Amino acid sequence: MQSASPADSDNQGLTARFPWRGLLVGELIEVPTIYWVAASEVTARVFISSWSLTMTAVFVLLVLLAVNGLLQRWRPAWVLSRADLLTVFVMLSSTSVIYGYCMIQGMIPSLGGAYWFASEPNHWETILQPSLPAWAFLSDQHALRGMFEGYATVPWAVWLPKWLFYGAFLLSVYAATLGLCQLLARQWISHEKLTFPICALPLEMTSERWSPFRSKVMWVGFAIPMVLETLLALHFWFPAVPAIPMKHALHPEWFPTRPWSVLRPLWVGWTPFIVGLCYVAPTEISFACWFFPVFNFALRVVGAIFGWTDAGGGMGDDFPYLPQLNVGGFLAFASCSLYMARRHLAHTLHAARHGGPDGGYYRVAYLLWLGGSLGVMLFCLQLGMRLPAVVGVFSVYFLVILTVARERAEAGQAWAFGPDRPPQELLVWLVGSTAFDRQSLVGLGMLGWFFIDVRFATLPCFLESLKTGHEAPIRRSHLTIIILVSTLAAVGFGMAAVTGQYYALGAATAKTYGVGKWIPQYCAQTAVRWITQPTSPAWRDLPYVALGGVIVTVLHLIRQRVLWWPFHPVGFVWAHTGTGRAFIVHYFVAWLSKTVILRAGGMKLYRRSLPFVLGVILGDIATQTAWSLLATLCGWPVYQFVS
Repeated sequence: MQSASPADSDNQGLTARFPWRGLLVGELIEVPTIYWVAASEVTARVFISSWSLTMTAVFVLLVLLAVNGLLQRWRPAWVLSRADLLTVFVMLSSTSVIYGYCMIQGMIPSLGGAYWFASEPNHWETILQPSLPAWAFLSDQHALRGMFEGYATVPWAVWLPKWLFYGAFLLSVYAATLGLCQLLARQWISHEKLTFPICALPLEMTSERWSPFRSKVMWVGFAIPMVLETLLALHFWFPAVPAIPMKHALHPEWFPTRPWSVLRPLWVGWTPFIVGLCYVAPTEISFACWFFPVFNFALRVVGAIFGWTDAGGGMGDDFPYLPQLNVGGFLAFASCSLYMARRHLAHTLHAARHGGPDGGYYRVAYLLWLGGSLGVMLFCLQLGMRLPAVVGVFSVYFLVILTVARERAEAGQAWAFGPDRPPQELLVWLVGSTAFDRQSLVGLGMLGWFFIDVRFATLPCFLESLKTGHEAPIRRSHLTIIILVSTLAAVGFGMAAVTGQYYALGAATAKTYGVGKWIPQYCAQTAVRWITQPTSPAWRDLPYVALGGVIVTVLHLIRQRVLWWPFHPVGFVWAHTGTGRAFIVHYFVAWLSKTVILRAGGMKLYRRSLPFVLGVILGDIATQTAWSLLATLCGWPVYQFVS
């Protein structure tokens, strides 16, 4: 059994002082930031919550560093320490996804969408509504009209019970997630020594080794995306201003006929800070992240030439069976990660049961995991779901987001999507809708807002926060408290901020982003489809799912034994996702640049290039976030940098 070394102790080399100033400043900043993000994203100004490197957290950290520089001269006693600065960063970066546009922004309208969008053609009134518990869903037509049409005030008495029920559900999920992260963090950070490229920027910004405000090279990198993004924003207002388009877009005219039409959809665009994150990742991983998507495209072209690929585009369910292989790869990748951590997990259990230097910490971790899991099960059982359905869907969910977290920890992906099917659809597809009772299908469908976009899962964010704290003088037990406090605020204030936006503007109007309309409809339509169109297990697809799992397992085993092996399994699971297909050029450019620099000047030249690369990341994020803040404060429309 693996034992803890002294260097791994919670107190080793760390100050015992709790970063109270950082927590207070962070909370004072987090609450208005929640309202800022809600106002920016509900109105589709700038989307700033979904990126792996949280834009608001980076922007706030940059501002605090500037303020610290002034305080150093005028009020040295008020200067925030590195622990305080990173506490603020962790509070924002670990929770931004909670109030993002595919979590709470999708949850609020989904609680009443089955009633508001019900009509005679869709038969939701007879098929779906009788199975919806009154405590969990909103049927009051006056309250629904205000939310979906706008120009109304929030009926607090109607919404408070719903916030309490769903807030308890979210907090239960996040407690279980944090507990799991605490159990895995040391394995990933200390034993496997994953690079966590997402954490590079905040750690360098607060490091004494390199001051961003004194590096001319950094400011050159900063200026490039700042100028490009600012010209795009000005061009949106004044078309005469010249600007270089960078937004990802589809170009079907590039591939009009077979066999090349099978390459669609291929998103082409350019986002500077994504290249920077790719550059920080190890070269063998950045190589795999462009090689496997290109290899998949080549297979589809070959399939079209020989008549094996029938789809005219869209990466269909035919040769080379990429959706099925991808599902198997995702599940196997997470399973391999857990298998590698088996000795460490055995140590955590032993420490939690018998005590020791880490006994208290791991006891808290297991209490969070078990208590949160119990809360999730109780909520879902009250919805009417059967226990096997609850265990099944959340097992798939945690395996998928564990793979996403591992991808981000190794490859530094700015966006990390899951398989084509979200966890609840993946479960029903694998075992068939006939394996579930009616009420379980309704529950699975109506929780679609939670599962639909795994970019908004907190597990990767929590692990990256624990990595950030590991590199800074913050004790792990203190980090747990910091994350719990910020999560509680994110859930509570997030629901209030988003609900207020929808009642002011209307979730189903053109004044808001479409998520308030299509996610509620997606949830209801999915449940009705499962009920009215029963499906059997995907027997034809299961062999390809198994094959995907075998491929990832073999790549993983070779990778563990052959150091020079370039085909990292993270590239395989990333390849057939939305971002895997969209960011090929980003990873290729980063891999080629880093390879040339390492061969020309070794690690010395690479380190000299880092300030420029980090400047590109910082400049791109700071510029987009600043335009979001300006547009939100002034109520102006602004160029949408993402989509």
